[in-house]
Amino acid sequence: MKNTLLFITKKSLLTPIAIIAFTFFATAQDTAIEWQKCFGGSDYDLPEKAIATADGGLVVIGTTLSNDGDVTGNEGGYDAWIIKLDAEGNLQWQKTIGGNYDDFAYGISQMSSGDYLVAGKTNSTAGTLSATNGMYDGWFAQLSGDGKILWTKTMGTHGDDCFNAVFECENENIVVAGSISRGTEGEQGYTDYLLMKINAAGKILWAKPYGGSNEEELSSAVRTPAGDFLLCGYASSHDGMLAGARGNKNVWVIKTDANGNMYWRKIVGGGIKGNAVRCAVTNDSGFLISGYQTLDEQHQKTHFNVALFSNGGNEEWSYSFPENNYARYKGLRCTKQNDGGYFLGGIIKAEDANGYETMPEIFGMKLNSNGVPQWKQMLNSNQKDAAAILFQSLDECFVFTGHKIAPATNDARRNGFADFCIMKIARGELAFNKE
Repeated sequence: MKNTLLFITKKSLLTPIAIIAFTFFATAQDTAIEWQKCFGGSDYDLPEKAIATADGGLVVIGTTLSNDGDVTGNEGGYDAWIIKLDAEGNLQWQKTIGGNYDDFAYGISQMSSGDYLVAGKTNSTAGTLSATNGMYDGWFAQLSGDGKILWTKTMGTHGDDCFNAVFECENENIVVAGSISRGTEGEQGYTDYLLMKINAAGKILWAKPYGGSNEEELSSAVRTPAGDFLLCGYASSHDGMLAGARGNKNVWVIKTDANGNMYWRKIVGGGIKGNAVRCAVTNDSGFLISGYQTLDEQHQKTHFNVALFSNGGNEEWSYSFPENNYARYKGLRCTKQNDGGYFLGGIIKAEDANGYETMPEIFGMKLNSNGVPQWKQMLNSNQKDAAAILFQSLDECFVFTGHKIAPATNDARRNGFADFCIMKIARGELAFNKE
């Protein structure tokens, strides 16, 4: 595959390195590629999230159906899969976590000790993970710095529960964020946001749900340098904490203190349906929220939205893209740049004039510090069923992960139906072949 994804770089010895994990590879002549590699087995290996590690490497989490190649220890069905790479992209270790059915990993963080906390959901009934309460239980685990499982814990209710993020706190305590089913229909609600603190012995110190009588589902959570928490996702309720909400689903953002007490909550945008897919803390203590809004119920016209909020919850600016056509977005991400501006990236699928879905396109966009677009570029992926590209910042770096196989190259082998595929390039002034 040639010229599928292009990057324009200005390389220097003082330039940070960008790590791109995704499923569309450019050729070596397109940019200054340090290395590109794929990891997986003969089946589906689907990356979900990546973080930079203290030693300059990278950890990628997701799920796998494989039990060969780079993958060992799968206990049945989909297992959560964690891989650790060094700065040169060499696989240092891999670990599967799961049971006899399906297990997924959605959140990871590195502890001050160098160990890792991982979180997700499971419906397995036997094995390393075992859900005993409902359809899916949330799970979290601690791994040593070299990938050994130190302990695992599952928690849940009668319904579908999931943990999206996990954080190390003081005195070896842990805070997990996710969504939890509460009560039965007509009682406390279908699903609420959840923030929960657990001590080193696994005892729940406190657990706080947020929501109304309908469904609220968390997508992302961050812990601020001050120890507060920001939660974002969507809310379907129109009562309780969501009194006055409009639309079927609303982008809903909450800020709490270190003990889960709410500072403020915001319904963002005015669409009939929306979801906040990522929240991030900016270096000036603000909050960046990215997601989508459906504005036209008949034609399902969807816009990608990004908004900047102050620490006190006041909206500084917002931007919506595209302006005029139906679109479906995957893997939307936004990160702040050194120059005070912002870079957006993801996958978009649109419709042509005849109502047929177009080929998915990778898009990149640069906004200035006031949220005004400086440039945007769309790149056709030439992949009819290209899946999500997840975009996030890794200590001045960029990461793209995807669910589609990468073509085999001299530097990156293809293992199975879908792999964890990673490219490392000089970051410089990263751009999408902008004109």
